[in-house]
Amino acid sequence: MQSVYKKYIANLPDSNSLWRFRLFVLSLCPQSFKADLKKAFFRLFETEYYYELITGTEYNKTLQRGFPALGENDKREYVKQIFHYFSKKVEDSKEQQWRTRYALQILSCICNELTSTEQTECEKRFGRKCDPNYQPEPAISKAKFGIVRPRGPIPPEEFNKLSIADIATKLRNEWQPEKLRPQNTTDDSHNPLNAEGVGVLIKGDLEKRIQEYISNANLFFERDVLDSHYIYSLFRGIEEIFREKKISADNIDWDGLIRLCLEIKASAEKKLFGNERRSDRDMYGGWLVSWTGVYSVMADVLLQLTTEKDGKAPIDFVKHRDDLFSIISHLLSHTDPTLEDEQIESAKVKIKSPNSEEYELGDPYTTAINSVRGRAFQVLTTFIYLDGKKYKKDDAIKIADDVKELYQRVLKNENTQALMFMFGHYLPSFYYRHKEWIQNILPQIFPEEAGKKDLYLAAWEGYLSTNLYEEMFFDPKINKLYFRAIDITPDQYPERRYVKKLDEGLAIHIALAFMYYNDFGFDSDLFKTFWEKGNAKRYAGFISFIGRSFVSGDNKQSGHLLKENATSKQKLHDFWDWALEHCIDKEALQEFDFWMNAEKGVFDIPWQAERTKKTLEKTDGMVDWDFGLMRSIPTFAKSAPSDTLEILHLLLLQGGVRSKRMQRPFYMENEAYEAFDVLYKNGDAEFKKKIYQLIDDLIREGGSAFWKLKDVLEDKQLKEND
Repeated sequence: MQSVYKKYIANLPDSNSLWRFRLFVLSLCPQSFKADLKKAFFRLFETEYYYELITGTEYNKTLQRGFPALGENDKREYVKQIFHYFSKKVEDSKEQQWRTRYALQILSCICNELTSTEQTECEKRFGRKCDPNYQPEPAISKAKFGIVRPRGPIPPEEFNKLSIADIATKLRNEWQPEKLRPQNTTDDSHNPLNAEGVGVLIKGDLEKRIQEYISNANLFFERDVLDSHYIYSLFRGIEEIFREKKISADNIDWDGLIRLCLEIKASAEKKLFGNERRSDRDMYGGWLVSWTGVYSVMADVLLQLTTEKDGKAPIDFVKHRDDLFSIISHLLSHTDPTLEDEQIESAKVKIKSPNSEEYELGDPYTTAINSVRGRAFQVLTTFIYLDGKKYKKDDAIKIADDVKELYQRVLKNENTQALMFMFGHYLPSFYYRHKEWIQNILPQIFPEEAGKKDLYLAAWEGYLSTNLYEEMFFDPKINKLYFRAIDITPDQYPERRYVKKLDEGLAIHIALAFMYYNDFGFDSDLFKTFWEKGNAKRYAGFISFIGRSFVSGDNKQSGHLLKENATSKQKLHDFWDWALEHCIDKEALQEFDFWMNAEKGVFDIPWQAERTKKTLEKTDGMVDWDFGLMRSIPTFAKSAPSDTLEILHLLLLQGGVRSKRMQRPFYMENEAYEAFDVLYKNGDAEFKKKIYQLIDDLIREGGSAFWKLKDVLEDKQLKEND
């Protein structure tokens, strides 16, 4: 064997494939190749690129078969070098995890050859014992499919019989995440035993005895002893129960939960919890939640407790008011989110559009509600609602001084777009509790410094994303914000996603004010400035919103307004005429497509048909969305035949066939056909000639999509005379 090996195999090129082939040959007869095996095994310690030598199964399988053939001194030296080589600290945490994994695999291959001291050392250095039943597998193994469902160490029925104190003790000891992971086998990939599985047990058990858990909530916190994932599981379970309305909150004593939150706060004030994300999935066999996640879910629970359901909040607010405020204040001091979360390289939320290769930043609201401070800010808004109940209806100030101090402190220190969005979005909640106070700090909410432009625009986007309130709109200090926004050009907007695009949001606010407020109209300075200094997107947004909301849509509020307020209905008529005279932007005028729908009967049909024709003349027959118009064409044909024929000419021929923009030729088989039929049957000879000419042009230039229109031309004598 030795002579064959040396002659034909030992001198082969040292490639990866041939290296693995040599290992296979050596494993066939370990006793004959002791020296060669030793050389092959110890070669691992001569290179930085260890994975090139142990990739696949050949190294480990050869180790299993050949290691017993080595001398005792060689065995002990090999194990010693494994400990030294793979436990060296490296900067890359992922690399450190891989080293641990490979070391455990190697030591498991020779587990039965290790001394008791070496086995103890293995557990000390790499977190768990070697596995004597381990079998090396190919790098590419059989695919496994299915849903991963983590499991706990005991069945739910047995878990439910444990006392809360016993559960808490086990969480600190045998159920620690790092102690659960080694108990898995290769068959457990879809049903792993890990901390996530324990969390599922906790959440399931909560439904059966929630008061016991809440009363003993303090048992779920012991810093640096009990894993943060378990306290997260407690909070998340409570939040889900009440969000999904699985249990009534009536008669639950929340004292234990509040004490737990205060205990966490007190611990953090002595030493801050880390804000890092945990990357120890391989070590613990599942995703574990860090303290940032605990803080986030703590805010979620407080939001549930302070949100009224059927006119009542789950928690006794008066009793817990000061403690709740203390916890909210602490949450609002958390470092999450950070500026790094709003930079494309390190952002938490970034999106890649289907047709783009580049990622872009997510919107600030999404970042906010996925952060601790953002969620805590939401809790503050529910808090001030409950706190405001202690004031009389006619009190000018309905917000406590400590709340205002907290609000201003957070605002002063804030440097993220995410939280500035929240300040703008929830502005009405604070404005109506103390108007003068908010008026005085508007320059901080909407900063004017050049270096804070993005913060200002985030706050402004937040404000545009909420409802419009008449008193706030006409407040001179807030009204100035609209003029300021008009002067901002789109090239100054940050490159990111938006909850409400700034031009669209501005247009909607102006449009709502125009329709709902009798004191705001064509002569208002803001209206004039909007139409003098705006841009196509803003004009289009204004026109489209009114059309969608008041003419074509099913909004009950809009319908009620037009029915009860004659001024608003007249504004619709006046604005269409005004826009035809003053707006020269064709793209904006195309948004009148929603105004051309006659189904709701908002306009007199002949009047609407005439404005539709005039609009199409200015847009060269083009609209962005012709569904409503096509549905209304037969109605137009009956009441305004002359204008309807011109509309068909502009829409189908000029804006369709000749512009190469014909989008829906199948309409020729229904509404358009019906309109032509009505026009032709009711027209005189001269009018029929015009219809015939249009149909002829459509068929000749547009082809088969218009062939059905030939059926309209029933007056054969007219065709023959032509």
